[in-house]
Amino acid sequence: GPTKVAAVIVPPPILITNTSVPSLSPSASNYAGLVSLYPSAKLTLRPSNAKETATPTSVPSLSPSSRPSSRPTSTPSPGPTPSPTARCSEGKDFDLCLAIDMSGSVCNGGNGSDCGECRADFLPLLFNSQCRDSGLSEDICCRNFERIQNFAKLIVGRLDEFDAKKSFSTVVFASTAKTVGSLGSTSQTIDVLNSLDYSGGTTNHRDAINRCRQTLNSGNPSRKKFILVVTDGVSTAPDGVDPESAAEEAAMQAQFLDDAFIIPVFISPFNDFDALSFMSRLSSDGQVFDVTDFESLASLEERLVEQVSCS
Repeated sequence: GPTKVAAVIVPPPILITNTSVPSLSPSASNYAGLVSLYPSAKLTLRPSNAKETATPTSVPSLSPSSRPSSRPTSTPSPGPTPSPTARCSEGKDFDLCLAIDMSGSVCNGGNGSDCGECRADFLPLLFNSQCRDSGLSEDICCRNFERIQNFAKLIVGRLDEFDAKKSFSTVVFASTAKTVGSLGSTSQTIDVLNSLDYSGGTTNHRDAINRCRQTLNSGNPSRKKFILVVTDGVSTAPDGVDPESAAEEAAMQAQFLDDAFIIPVFISPFNDFDALSFMSRLSSDGQVFDVTDFESLASLEERLVEQVSCS
């Protein structure tokens, strides 16, 4: 009979081409289990010099990271730097005026008295003032004023350690202000502070700043000028004007006309935001050195010395 021929189905040829850039993921195949006959990239004979990453990222970045530092930082210090002794002002000559509050609030213990001359309102020859602490003379009157006095001497003594030319003046203020010590040496200023005579009265920051301006302007114009205002309350004098606005105007004139730097030291047992804000406006840099009681004044020593030396 006739010869039978089996039909043979020939699949289409598989074309293998090499692309210039490999795709990010393998291409799909129409034939399950079919693999490419050649590797997609040329094999290298040895590993590359690149260092492997400690923890590879899940998705590679599109561009290399910025250049790393060439070497690690130097050996870290074993611990934090201790509080340094300020020495910024060594070689920088300066003059400083101390403005010391003698108002009634310093000694009245919150009873509202002006503590005038630290004498009793009735028969002062027979009775002591309610503002006067036992064991203290009328000149000192109370422990709080004694603490202000000692604090001022402490600051002057510390600033005297700087290897620079310096002078100090002293102004006391209450209802008005008075210059009790013109620009002089440290020893002269200590003598002035030891002889202070407490007055009592209201609080006149305007006159205190203006008096300090006068003493500083009589000195060497090439020196840095500072006004250190030690006070325990906001302005309540002079009469006839807004006391706080008057004080702020005097502070601005001292700063911008005389190039004087004002540093307020504020003693307040209460968290009085308005009072602290007022003191900040008097300050040349907005900073206020505040404590809650007179006993804590000495704690400001290092910070104040640094402020004066570095401003």
